Amino acid sequence: TPVAVIISQCEYLLENENLSAEDKEEITVILRQAKRMSKLTSEMLMIARNEQGEQHLMEKLDFGLLSELVIEELQTKAQEKNIE
Repeated sequence: TPVAVIISQCEYLLENENLSAEDKEEITVILRQAKRMSKLTSEMLMIARNEQGEQHLMEKLDFGLLSELVIEELQTKAQEKNIE
């Protein structure tokens, strides 16, 4: 899938020792977002299949982990605006 290509290219780029720390950080952000997009796409596909009558087990959701991911995503924006 296109998202899988983004993930693999980011992982490949992160293996490059010549990248600056800033570049690696930016690529890591892209990689993290691509992985989230992949997970969301999978979940939407599972829901669509379920609505069509196909039986699939729903996976358990860890709200603690979800909260940590949201905090991590918003932390950078908050720091840019000097919000603690």
